[in-house]
Order: sequence, then C-alpha cells, then structure tokens
Amino acid sequence: MAQGCWSSLPADLVNRVADCLLVTNDLDYYMDLRATSHDVRFHPTRWIVLDELSGESDTRFLSRRLPLLRDYHFVTSSTGGFLVLADREPPHAARVLNAFTGSLTRFKAPMPSEMHMAAEVVGPSPTLVVLSTWGTLSADNLKFFLADPGSERFFDVGLGSSSAVSRTDDALPEFLYPVASALLVLCGVAVDLGGPGGEMLRVDRFPEQGVRLFRMNSEGRAMERVHSIGSHALFLGTFRSMSIHADVFPSVNANCIYYKKVEEEEDGSSHTYEYDLAHDKEEKIAEVNI
Repeated sequence: MAQGCWSSLPADLVNRVADCLLVTNDLDYYMDLRATSHDVRFHPTRWIVLDELSGESDTRFLSRRLPLLRDYHFVTSSTGGFLVLADREPPHAARVLNAFTGSLTRFKAPMPSEMHMAAEVVGPSPTLVVLSTWGTLSADNLKFFLADPGSERFFDVGLGSSSAVSRTDDALPEFLYPVASALLVLCGVAVDLGGPGGEMLRVDRFPEQGVRLFRMNSEGRAMERVHSIGSHALFLGTFRSMSIHADVFPSVNANCIYYKKVEEEEDGSSHTYEYDLAHDKEEKIAEVNI
C-alpha cells in the first residue's frame, strides 16, 4: 500500500495493525509500517519506565506492559530499544531485555554501581557498553564500561582530557567508537551540530573556566579545541545538551553557550550564564534564587 494510503487511515486502525505485527514478532513489518506514516516516528528511541500507564496512547508512542521488570532493578534504556537491568540479588548481574520480543540476555558481570548511566548494545554477541557518571558531567567523572555475556566483570574505559576515548589497558575496538560518541551526545557530554556535514563536538565544563569545546574526529580519538560554532548556539543541561540556529531567536547570540551554574560561595543559588566562544568570556545573564 502506498504511503499516502497508510497516512489517510484512522489512527486506531493503524495502531491495531501495528499491535498485530508486534504480537507475532514481525518487527521488520512493524518498522516498515512506522515508516509509511507521517504521524509516527520512523525509529523508536528510548523507553520510559512507568509504574502505571495512564491516559490514551497514540501513534507516536508504543506502550508495552512488562511484568518481568518486577524481578529486576531497572538501570537504563538504550537507543536501540533494549532495557538494561540488574538482578535484585547480589552480585546484581547485568541483563539486557528486548522489550519488543521479550528475549532476555544474561551477563555474568555485575552491573557497575555508578549513579547516572546511558547504554548501548552492539553486535550479535552482544557487547554491552555503559557510560556512567558520578555527579557533574566532567571528564574526571565519566567512565565507559564494556562487557560480553561471558565476561566476569565490566572492563573500565576512562575519558581523558586530551582524547575522546582512551583505554587504560588496550585499545578500544574500532567498531565501538561511533557508539561511544553517540553515548556522549546522549549524556550531554558531546553535542551534534546537525545537518549533512554536522560536526560532533565534545563539551568539557569547568567550574572556574566556563566551557571548552573540542572537535571529535570520526575515530573519536584526537580532539581539537573549537573557538567558533558559527551561527549556532548551544544550551547545556544537567544531562542533556542541544544546538540551535541563533538567527531564529532574537534573544540568543550566535557562537555562544548557555548553561546554569550553582554559586557555592554564595547561597547555593543556580544562575544562568552565557559563554562567548570568540572572546573566551563568561557572563552571568540571569539570577535564579532557590
């Protein structure tokens, strides 16, 4: 059926067809169905775990009831539709659940105990790649962890200030560099300027020195300091970042980075700052009392 015909069908009918495909595990057909409709996103992204589902669902969101989750600790979700779990009993071994099919992959290695995590599942083995952080998103607080199902532990991969990804014992496998870069973007440690020739920039935050940007090459190894992002402006959140075209917003200056910073020496208030890349200058532009 042509794309226009699918788009003209009532949403409840499209949902019923999609549900039938999921029940029979016809994931290829399900993805083809999503691609024909303007009302749904082409690729499902991250899962959101809710204790209870309220409200009516629509074609933009896929809802799944997973009683199996009660037997595990939920850790995070991957961009590919996998749920990363940990056993409730020590040593809290890692598990990867395919929420579409119900398939569960068991890992021998215990899950790392860091606080904030993003993850991706790569290859047929599969390899579980976890990016974790303690506290603020600085290079010193970021670590990659890698494990295969048969691994006794997760291998620690540190982030250095002079390279995008550096392995303490041996080189990071080449096929994991794009995954590492994607996880950095997901956690707000890197930002994609977008577009066909969009650059991937590493974001380093310094409490006393503002923000520094580094250009990441395709292998994710060597990095070069960036002093201009042209007409773009960056907005940095606690665990997310975004790039916009400043000329669309009159109150936003191009080649600048916006973020909030807590003033510990004062009263712990969080203020909004603008960092001018061209002049390497940080300026407080708004005060927020907490």
